[in-house]
Amino acid sequence: MTKEALETLIGQLELWALIFGAIVVIGVAGESVFGIRIWWNNRKLQEIQRSENTTLQLKVSQANDRATEATAGNLELQKSLTAATAQLRSNDAILEKEQQKTAVAQKDAAQAQLALKSYTTMYVNLLARSLNPRTIDREIFLKFLSGKPKGTAEIWYEPDANDQEPEMFASQIQSLLGPGGAGWKITQYASLPVKQGNPLNKKWDQRTILEELRIEASTGLAIGANKLLDEEWMEGKTAGGALRKALWFSTGGWSMAGIDGHWESAFPRLPDDHFIIVVGHRKINVPIAQPKP
Repeated sequence: MTKEALETLIGQLELWALIFGAIVVIGVAGESVFGIRIWWNNRKLQEIQRSENTTLQLKVSQANDRATEATAGNLELQKSLTAATAQLRSNDAILEKEQQKTAVAQKDAAQAQLALKSYTTMYVNLLARSLNPRTIDREIFLKFLSGKPKGTAEIWYEPDANDQEPEMFASQIQSLLGPGGAGWKITQYASLPVKQGNPLNKKWDQRTILEELRIEASTGLAIGANKLLDEEWMEGKTAGGALRKALWFSTGGWSMAGIDGHWESAFPRLPDDHFIIVVGHRKINVPIAQPKP
C-alpha cells in the first residue's frame, strides 16, 4: 500500500473515530441524562409508593380497628344473645308451669262445676220428690219381694181432709203388697182413728201400738214388727227384710220422698211375720248444707 493510500485510510479512520467518539459522547451523555431521569422518576415513584403504602397502612389500621370493634361488638352481641336465650328459656319454663297450673285449675273448675251440677240435680230431684206425692216403682217393689217369704200386714194412714196424699200412698202399698201384687195377706186397710188427746202426753208403756207408730210416722212412714229389721233387711231373706228393702229402693232410698229418719219399731207381742204399716204425712227432705264435691 502506498503512502497516499495509508494517509487516506488513516484519515478515514480518524474521521470514523471522531464520529464514533461523538456517538460515544452522545451515548454517554444520553445514558447520563436518561440515568438521571430514571433516578428522578424512581424517587417520584418511591414517594408515590411510600404515600400509597402509608395510606394503605392507615386503611389497614382502620380496618383492623373496625375489625376489633366488630369482634368486640360480636362478643357483646353474643353475650346479649346468650342472656336473651337464657331468659327466653326461663320464661318458657315459667310459662309451662303457669300453663300446668292453669290446666289444673281448669280441671278443678270443671270437676267443681260437674259436682255442683250433680248436687244441684240431686237437690232439685230430692225437693221435687218431697213436694210431689209419694210414689212406688212397681217393678222395683215387686222385684225385691219376688221369691221371698210372705207375711201379713195392716195398713193405716193419717186422715186429712185437706191432704189426701197419705191415703193415696197407703193405697199404693196395699195394691202392690196385697194379692194383686206381691201376694201378701192384707188384714186391715183403714185410716187411723181420730186422735184422743196428744199421745206424747202419755208414757210410752201406756200408748197403744198404733199410737206409738203414729208418732213414728210423723217422719212419713212407720213399720211395726215383733223385732227390729236392722240386721236382716239388707239381705232381704225374711219377710220383714224383703218388705223394708222393697219400700226402700222402690221409693228412692234414704232420700225417698216423704220418708225420713227412724221408721220401724219392735213390739214383741206381735206375731211373727205380721207387720203394721202406718203412713203419715210426707216429710219434706231439703238438705240444709251442701256437701263438699
